[in-house]
Amino acid sequence: MKRIAIVQIAPSDVKGRLRDYNVIRPLQESGLFDHIVLAYPDLPGAEIIDDLAKEWGIESFRGDVMNVTRRILNCAKKYDAHTVVRVLSWYFFIDIDLVKRMVRFLEESDSDYVPLPRDFDIRFGADVTQTRFYEKMDSYFNKDSTLLKLYAFNPWGFCELHQELFKVKEFKDVPTYTANYFKQLRQTMDLVWPEQWDSQDTPIDPYRMVIKYKKGSGKHALDLACGYGMGSNLLHENGFCVLGVDIDPAVITTCKKRYEENSKLSFLCEDYRNLSFQKEFDIVTSIHTMEHVPDDSDFLSHCHLWLRKGGTLFLEVPLLMKRPFYGIGEPINPKHVKEYDLKALKTLVSKYFHIIKVFGVTRGYYVEECKARNAALIIATKTRTDGL
Repeated sequence: MKRIAIVQIAPSDVKGRLRDYNVIRPLQESGLFDHIVLAYPDLPGAEIIDDLAKEWGIESFRGDVMNVTRRILNCAKKYDAHTVVRVLSWYFFIDIDLVKRMVRFLEESDSDYVPLPRDFDIRFGADVTQTRFYEKMDSYFNKDSTLLKLYAFNPWGFCELHQELFKVKEFKDVPTYTANYFKQLRQTMDLVWPEQWDSQDTPIDPYRMVIKYKKGSGKHALDLACGYGMGSNLLHENGFCVLGVDIDPAVITTCKKRYEENSKLSFLCEDYRNLSFQKEFDIVTSIHTMEHVPDDSDFLSHCHLWLRKGGTLFLEVPLLMKRPFYGIGEPINPKHVKEYDLKALKTLVSKYFHIIKVFGVTRGYYVEECKARNAALIIATKTRTDGL
């Protein structure tokens, strides 16, 4: 029964201190795998990953760019693997003992997939499956082009939404780590991961939710912490007049080069606390922004001020994983001031807005709030114009 560790990586990941802090050594020292393979998309410049694999003494596999399911399936088949452990390259803090126990549980139960509990940070574990899991996925996607487009990039999210199609058993025997380990790990992350935290663009899917719930038709939108402007531009393409704001001068410079500014799309470098708008916007989008600010009540008060009466706030924030650091109540991400308990988040937002809809986010997909794993999206309206 062959086992393979497939380390998902892209050329853009090969930067910073990845060579010193990565998942490879724990995998090698585990003695668990017949093969450890860097699986990467067939993109320009990807040869750097072949060189990295040689440097680390492991193998590499080049596959489909967007169809991650097919990439992993073809890699697993090449090495005739029964059990597949999929991880990301920069998760140097993986708990290899946890992964070993997940593998044993998968093989003893003959499951397709063994997910971790929703309140456990999955980055400490791995996506542990049989190869047949990806074969089933590939079969579903081949029959339905819509499923292929939506889920081929993230088959684990598809499985969590459609567990009835697979033999799935949750792995519940998860560890709890100490407060000292939390402190040590957070300090290390702050040292070695600045590039990973700082270089990523704002996720685009929340903006698709905005478009789903609000028609543009000349409505004015304020996009807070707009990043490199992909979300701002998507709103603009769907009829909104958009002002994208970010505190990073380099980011705003890139936005202005990337997109031709006009009366319906513009960008501003500014701290939100210095924005003097009052009742000027029909929507405000805050996508993974509030977790970075020191005073979330002040932030929401400003959002209320900027919106016209009847205007809509789209607020997405990460949820605090209760495990593996039970009772600590702080985020492991050193760039986050705070992450949220969903009930407390709704109470906070309700002080300023009328909540009309709450979505959970699980592995990148929007679900019922009770099924949330990673984050929550709140859609709320301004019903008051008086001071708060």
